[in-house]
Amino acid sequence: MTERLFGLVLVLIALAAAPLRAQEAAPPAPWCQIDDPAAWSAARRALIEAGAEEIGEVPCPEIAAPAILAEEIALAMPCGRHMMFRRVDVPATHPLDQVAGNFGRIIDIAAETPQSVLSNSPWISPVSGAFSLTAEGRAATSDQLDKLGARAYYLAKYELTEPQWRAFADGLLVLPPADSLDVAAPACQAYDAAIREGDLRQIPAKGGLSWFDAIAFSRAYNSWLMALDRDRMAKNEPPFMPWEQGATGYLRPPTEAEWEYAARGGASWVTAQSRSIRYYSVLDASGKVREPDLKEICAEPPRSGAPRLGAVGTRLPNVIGLYDMLCNAEEIVLDLFRPTRPDGLAGQTGGVITKGGSSLLLREQNTVGRRSEAAALFTTAGEGASPSMGLRLAISAPVFPGRRNEGAAFAEGIANQPLEEELMAGREELLQGGASMIGPDGGKLLSEEVGRLRREIEARDMSREELGRQTAELQVQIDRLSADLAVKDREAVLFSIRSGVVAGNLMDRVGRNVANAMDQLAANEAQLSSQAEKRELIKRFLQPIAVNSNRIDDAFDLYLQVQVALALRPERFAADRINEVKAQLAAAGQGTLGGSLDLFERHQIEIRRQRGLLTDEMRTKWKYDLDTTRREREETYPNYH
Repeated sequence: MTERLFGLVLVLIALAAAPLRAQEAAPPAPWCQIDDPAAWSAARRALIEAGAEEIGEVPCPEIAAPAILAEEIALAMPCGRHMMFRRVDVPATHPLDQVAGNFGRIIDIAAETPQSVLSNSPWISPVSGAFSLTAEGRAATSDQLDKLGARAYYLAKYELTEPQWRAFADGLLVLPPADSLDVAAPACQAYDAAIREGDLRQIPAKGGLSWFDAIAFSRAYNSWLMALDRDRMAKNEPPFMPWEQGATGYLRPPTEAEWEYAARGGASWVTAQSRSIRYYSVLDASGKVREPDLKEICAEPPRSGAPRLGAVGTRLPNVIGLYDMLCNAEEIVLDLFRPTRPDGLAGQTGGVITKGGSSLLLREQNTVGRRSEAAALFTTAGEGASPSMGLRLAISAPVFPGRRNEGAAFAEGIANQPLEEELMAGREELLQGGASMIGPDGGKLLSEEVGRLRREIEARDMSREELGRQTAELQVQIDRLSADLAVKDREAVLFSIRSGVVAGNLMDRVGRNVANAMDQLAANEAQLSSQAEKRELIKRFLQPIAVNSNRIDDAFDLYLQVQVALALRPERFAADRINEVKAQLAAAGQGTLGGSLDLFERHQIEIRRQRGLLTDEMRTKWKYDLDTTRREREETYPNYH
């Protein structure tokens, strides 16, 4: 008898015995103690630190309405259980926008095994989200798609836990929600009693799963949630599952790219330079980003005879609030394994990919970019699985949802012309952006292709069908080149803006160092009586001052080049890229650069007023804007230059 069938039998027995046992049930534990253990522990610590004489019942956080696409949501499960999710944002200004994620890790070919090299080498994949958000971070309806700020998906805050899996194994997800939602329901008595018999302060992750288990669990949970939402909507209540315009979201395992994008912390941590980072970043008590030690984010396995996974939520989360993205369970993803090649992922599709490594195997070698073919889909022993293989669900939605305007009821199947128009506008933006950048090599290749086609037409009587096919193939090549160039150009502009902001910030920091050096020089000079000693002292100080002054001038030259080049771009394009850099810096916790970026944006507005021309007056003014101690140095120490 299978685990799930045995559980269903227990549910039926519990239903039959319900009248006899209804009065025996003890009060259930707070839902968050089991389903949001890190939040429950934090609330409990806060009560203790506040000097509460009796802890009593620790308050659980309020559950946000999924319809608003909050940063954290809780989906209902049978018997009063929940599954917590965190929103993962991908910067976007139109529905076709995406981020080119740089994944994998830097490989030392000489020191690693062939299997490690072929599994973990760098690869690139596009990432986007299914849920539309306005620039203010609110859910965007069909009539607001021209105001996009991001596209998002959701990822479970914790790995799938044993209590959550047990709801599936015990057959609770096949019951109508009316008979299984409330913890007091007769069908929940045996399940709830079994949960409360365990250690509720250590909620273990579920291991031993196969890829097929992951699909079966998400399928059953989806079906149960859809039935629950149908009941709610029939009573004019909002659904639990988030919606994208006129389509419900749904659960599935994340793709590998979605998993690693979220694990690293979002767009700011999937650049080519980020591949060298071993662990994901965390936030300290003041909210600043820092790099952790492995022990701070990687749980140790329980000390027990049989290998088993540890409790979830006992270590620090990453910067977007996801726990145990390294260690504990090896997390199954939706797509299947492909080895890496020097130019990306190979074409062969293999077994099950797991991400995040495990506490049970090679714990010290875990990195955020690690990937492995953890198991075959099938072996002669059956479905491929291991004690360390677990799951973390994602919430996604269709590419073409129905239409739903602001304030409208939740309904599916309505034609969505605004979405189609925005998608085509995004496509045209990519083509136009790329077409304007086709350089000599790209233009030469296209010219050669057109010439080849012309010669073929002249050499033989080409049929209309053949001509149409050849022309269509040529158009595909042109479109692909244009879109690829547009994406690369966008990344280059983002890098350029970041460079300009850093250059402006460097001018101020170096200028302050020069001011400090001049203060020290003046203080030391005042203590000397001999002119010869003063001259020697000044000579010794002026050399590093001159070096740093040259650094300021070099940084200013770079800053001006970036500003002039950006001013030649369309105004909307430039503004969107500046806002994208703002979001990246905020997500990366680089608040110290915020003022420099604001100044960069102000200068960009000024140069656009001059139609991209940099005047001498602007050059002088900007130098003092950026190097804030410059005027003071010149006025106080005119002889030290």
